[in-house]
Amino acid sequence: MKKLLIIIFLFQSFFPVAQRKEIKKIKEEFIVQLNKNQAADSIYKEYNSNGEILSEGNWIFKNNAYKKTNIKKVLSDTELNIQIIKDKEGNIISKTEYFTDKDYQRNLQGLILRYEIMLYNQKNLFKKYVYHSQVDTTDAGREELNYIRTSGDEIAYKKGYKKLNKKFIKYYLKKTSEEEYDENNKLFHYLDLFDRKAYEYIYDDHGNQIGYYLYEEKPRRDNYFLSWFENNFEDTIFDKENLKDEYSIKYQYDEFGNWIIQNVYSKSGELFEKTEKHLVYI
Repeated sequence: MKKLLIIIFLFQSFFPVAQRKEIKKIKEEFIVQLNKNQAADSIYKEYNSNGEILSEGNWIFKNNAYKKTNIKKVLSDTELNIQIIKDKEGNIISKTEYFTDKDYQRNLQGLILRYEIMLYNQKNLFKKYVYHSQVDTTDAGREELNYIRTSGDEIAYKKGYKKLNKKFIKYYLKKTSEEEYDENNKLFHYLDLFDRKAYEYIYDDHGNQIGYYLYEEKPRRDNYFLSWFENNFEDTIFDKENLKDEYSIKYQYDEFGNWIIQNVYSKSGELFEKTEKHLVYI
């Protein structure tokens, strides 16, 4: 009897393992995205063994093979000289990227280009704020910039060989997005403060995204630059009257448990977007 019970136990323990799909690490993704108008984007991404992106670009299919085009290296935080601050628990609480002497005119060097703030509940990230710089010029500045472009001096100004008078430049650092995370570290609210849209994401019990709600301020502003400076957007965007549409997501997976087809449907059941992936594994 004991021998029979041991055999049954071993069989039950083995069966789920045999049925479980092996999740393999991805080295390359050849992605094609189709919107409802059948306009296509072909995107290439390369990853290291930690899942960090190394390079990205585009691709074409030629002579029965995928050919990479317009490939650019994705710089790491270290390579971008991003200043990172951690709390005593080791959580990253802020990231700051600065203008360098290669960005715009050199008289912006040292100003903040991009800034992130992360808030935690113990070890769990629950909120993130992102700020971007906005560089604007006066009308006189624009006229001078137009002259630069038509005269061939734009590169000289951008690299700093020539300087645009500071009185022509206005610099702002404005919050551009907010992110909220649930107790499982899943993003469930994303606010785009620049385009004045918001997204609420839905997940199944296994943590897979299965849909989202899109909110959009009504009426849309023609001058979004001015509306960007208003402060009441965050408080009102998730009101029911701003709900524009809701979307459901269906997946198809390969034998390793990674999705290779993603279909996004609108509330009416119409196919809104389709994404297909050709995956190369490590």
